[in-house]
Amino acid sequence: MVDRPALPRRVLHVVSGLDIGGIETWLYQLLGRLERDRVEVEVLVFSPKVGAYEQKISEMGIRILRCSSPHKPLRMIRELRRLFASRQYHAVHVSLHFFSGLIVREAYRAGVPIRIVHSRNMGDSKRRTLGRAAYEGLMRNFIARYATHRLAVSPEAGELLFGKGSVGPANYQIVPSAIDFDAFRQPVDREEVRREFGLSTDDAIIGHVGRIAPAKNHRLIIDIARAYIAVVPQARFVLVGDGPLREQIAWQVKQYGLEEKVIFLGFQREVPKLLKGLFDVFLFPSLWEGSPRVVVEAQVSGLPVVMSSIISKHMDVVPSLIKRVSLDSPVDDWIRALEWAVDASRRVDKEEAYRRVLESEFSMEEQARRLTNLYHGLSY
Repeated sequence: MVDRPALPRRVLHVVSGLDIGGIETWLYQLLGRLERDRVEVEVLVFSPKVGAYEQKISEMGIRILRCSSPHKPLRMIRELRRLFASRQYHAVHVSLHFFSGLIVREAYRAGVPIRIVHSRNMGDSKRRTLGRAAYEGLMRNFIARYATHRLAVSPEAGELLFGKGSVGPANYQIVPSAIDFDAFRQPVDREEVRREFGLSTDDAIIGHVGRIAPAKNHRLIIDIARAYIAVVPQARFVLVGDGPLREQIAWQVKQYGLEEKVIFLGFQREVPKLLKGLFDVFLFPSLWEGSPRVVVEAQVSGLPVVMSSIISKHMDVVPSLIKRVSLDSPVDDWIRALEWAVDASRRVDKEEAYRRVLESEFSMEEQARRLTNLYHGLSY
């Protein structure tokens, strides 16, 4: 008698929205790798805005559901309860930081057997008030009581959400924000890419990819640019991304007289092409992060990375490409780090860097297989 394959497990992924961002990109790439005969996925979002990934995810045949904002908690809870009662999920996988606690409590009450909280942040911009402290304490309590599995993209992210304790199944497991590296396999003509953006192969290009928002620390990037260009006039700083602080950062560039030296590219879909063909060095002085995927993408592209010391060492897949600088350090320290990086960029073995990253735990193909096992009640 031939064993019949188990029916697909119905899994609900819960995120705030589906616009361009690290969590959203991770989810989009994961959904493309999951085996449809083993996992049936739906996605729940709280943002009323139609995100950049929604059409692509819908085209995969994946249902996208919406729930009221957490700012309307009673209405939101009623909608969550109706959803859980009607859909009979085998697993729920939540990536909402502290608010994950409320989701897994409702999933527990609905009888969802596998309830996963995935911690992805090392900090935020929320004010530390008594009310905030009470909220965080309550959510931690809900996570401890109702989550069956606690995952974190880094030890620092795990400690923030789950508290101090040893990494392991009894407390939490490290499951990084994996990446689909297929787009990095294609060769890139650097001269052609630079010509496309009006840049010379002789220019030293310092690049950054990220939302122009407080966490990414663009003000410091522009301070560094002013000091570095004073020493290396042929340098250019290229900023990929958009966000709420763009006008402020553009004003800072204008005040410094750097309009010809700092280039805003806005949102770009072909980031691998830019990392491989445009940049010489990757600069990333963030104030806080969880597991910034773009740092790994820079390494798989063979770029030296100069970043703030708050970034988890879990991201150091190719340590020889990494230089950390404290956020308390003067700008001169960042300049020296960039000088090291530009020099190092001439000696990088890019094929070796690519191989090491491809074989790391950041491989999306391997992570999709292991998460599928977890959704079926097996170990990760």
